[in-house]
Amino acid sequence: LLIDSGHSLYHYRKGMVLSLMSIPVQKPLEDWNISDLQLLIDEKVQESYGVEFKRDAYKSADKEKKEMLKDLAAMANASGGLIFIGIDADQEERAKELVGIENHEKQCEMLVNVSLSCIEPRISGLRTHPIPVSDGRSVVVVHIPRSHRSPHMVTRQGYDRVHIRHEKRVGTKT
Repeated sequence: LLIDSGHSLYHYRKGMVLSLMSIPVQKPLEDWNISDLQLLIDEKVQESYGVEFKRDAYKSADKEKKEMLKDLAAMANASGGLIFIGIDADQEERAKELVGIENHEKQCEMLVNVSLSCIEPRISGLRTHPIPVSDGRSVVVVHIPRSHRSPHMVTRQGYDRVHIRHEKRVGTKT
């Protein structure tokens, strides 16, 4: 059951409330702009089950590609969500700064191509949307839809594993 509270989408499962996208912007990915990204910073949106911030671009080294694939597959195996590449987060994992990345075209191309060849079954509907922020730098918003064909497995160079995204716990550490 999905409920739109006006600012967040919530998923009710077995008596638990999981925040899927606790973001203050509810519009199609293609319509996002720098004002929407700035709102994430102003509202100090926190990483959650369906939102992740990455300061830096994924690199093309095998270790980085594997990490990227784990992130994509785990989110698709959960309830889908958004990854913001080029947004820095503070220690509490709240959006802090629009830093952007260079060569957003290369990042988007690598993300889509590697996911198509190294995640089985393929994640249908995976999309990227670069948003220019400053001096040739962009934030890349990656939309990973909730998959009805899960589990998705990372299959890269003998590494065949299923990854699952867990709800992030916020509060006092014990």
